[in-house]
Amino acid sequence: MSGDSGISAEDVLVRKLNGAPEAAFDCGRAEQTAFFHEYAYSDQKARLSVTYCYYFKGILAAYATICADALPLGRRERDRSVRYQEVGAVKLAQLGVDVQFQGIGSAGSWLPM
Repeated sequence: MSGDSGISAEDVLVRKLNGAPEAAFDCGRAEQTAFFHEYAYSDQKARLSVTYCYYFKGILAAYATICADALPLGRRERDRSVRYQEVGAVKLAQLGVDVQFQGIGSAGSWLPM
């Protein structure tokens, strides 16, 4: 797969994780691979995060886990009309690209987020 640079966002199917992840997925980084296999689905069931799986030609190519967060506003960022101390945000909590899909251009070009 490393020689194929023809992946585009149109070639990728995105699905919400709906069960135990596929055992063959390995992004080459122990922490991200372990999170995906051990915690992604249970955290999603507990409503702590949501994990999306990215498939290319039926093969799991990557995953992205997002969660809710908040960004604090400093005094300079708030005037008298802004009464909030924080604003809501979505955090990219985990991201893993399977080793067979690494090095195929920029993942940002084919991972539709």
